[in-house]
Amino acid sequence: MSFAVQKKMIVHQMDVVTAFLNGELAEEIYIKQPEGYVELGKEDIICKLKKSIYGLKQSPRCWNRAFREVMKSPNFQQSHADPCIFIKRSEESDNLIVIAIHLDDLIIIASTEREMSQVKSGLSSYFKMTDLGSLHFCLGVNMEQTEEGVILSQKQYIEKLLEPYGLQDANPVSTPMDLNVKLVADDGYSKPVDRIRYKSMIGSLLYAAIATRPDISHAVGAL
Repeated sequence: MSFAVQKKMIVHQMDVVTAFLNGELAEEIYIKQPEGYVELGKEDIICKLKKSIYGLKQSPRCWNRAFREVMKSPNFQQSHADPCIFIKRSEESDNLIVIAIHLDDLIIIASTEREMSQVKSGLSSYFKMTDLGSLHFCLGVNMEQTEEGVILSQKQYIEKLLEPYGLQDANPVSTPMDLNVKLVADDGYSKPVDRIRYKSMIGSLLYAAIATRPDISHAVGAL
């Protein structure tokens, strides 16, 4: 997003419908007949899979391989720094087209509306796609694109995070940590805590601190 804003590029999002069904299996895998398809007298028949399906441990790799192969034909190069990033330099200019993939979600960055349209059309010719328009949400982060830049927030993520811990009614404060409090592993009188629950909470807060809330980084780091 930072790169797109600096270069004044367009950022859109697409979703691959039933992405894992596009993968070709390298192994022979058999399954029981799906419920509702069993014919009388043929109850013992099993099915040989021609493609990957949801639930197979091979499916994510099969889908990734299928997507990589498709990206080769329009001359996209897979990034060595991050294999989920595919880059193409426009033949007509020095403009870049960048596609980032996370499971079945695609973030597409292009310099012009024409290039964006061409990329979407090309992808839709290979896979069944849903065009979600301008990027507005990805991995728990809300994104509002404006003329000045992109506004990032995690309101939904944070509100959802508060619920399991019963903190929906907690009051916000400008300084999220008392500087006079010294944290120790065991002070001799505090109540014991659930270690797994504690680590889960800190991990969730770390994601917020890294993505959109650097103001809580010190407090989360100390905890």
